[in-house]
Amino acid sequence: MAIATVNATYIGYGSNNPTINPSQGQIAAGQDSGILAKTLVATAVVTGDSSSTSSTINLIDGVQKLAQYPVTVPFTNVTAPATINGTANQAVYSGVGATTQFAVGNSIVFSGFANGANNGTFTINAISANSVTVTNASSVLEGPNYGALGIVYKGPTIAAIDISRSANADTAPAGVGVVGAHNISNISFTCDYSGTFSGTMGLIFVIYFAS
Repeated sequence: MAIATVNATYIGYGSNNPTINPSQGQIAAGQDSGILAKTLVATAVVTGDSSSTSSTINLIDGVQKLAQYPVTVPFTNVTAPATINGTANQAVYSGVGATTQFAVGNSIVFSGFANGANNGTFTINAISANSVTVTNASSVLEGPNYGALGIVYKGPTIAAIDISRSANADTAPAGVGVVGAHNISNISFTCDYSGTFSGTMGLIFVIYFAS
């Protein structure tokens, strides 16, 4: 068994929450200034299964990224792997969109190419006006393909999450606590508990953004 995944509810965004959904124009923005302007406070309620000591908490819906927005550029061509500037297995993805809005080190998701090996998530190693270079040892020469896209998510990343047990909807045994959070991304994180439990446990947590 496993503790069911739940979505976070953000304090200050309505009693029924809040799903903060960038694709629908819903943006998370606090009213604080200084360092507190880079935090969000949220709650969740999990139901123990009497056997698990961790569970997944979605920051939105398990798909979209909290506080980040997608930048989509059309790509039409992919090269086969080659050694470029001394680095092996480099594939160049090019198209008609401006790629200078991306940065080296960004994670990019390609989709829509006819050859599945050209799709996937990669790290950008180099950028030109209309192309990006990534490491893809399995890339296959393709193009032009006018249905392919590359997506980079822009916006602040999450630096840390401080989480603890709260009294909200709390029926779990008093001796079980919250250890902490790991596997943190802008999509979800894993919450660890000090033991197994049954009943419901209320959680409250502060999300700290790196930038």
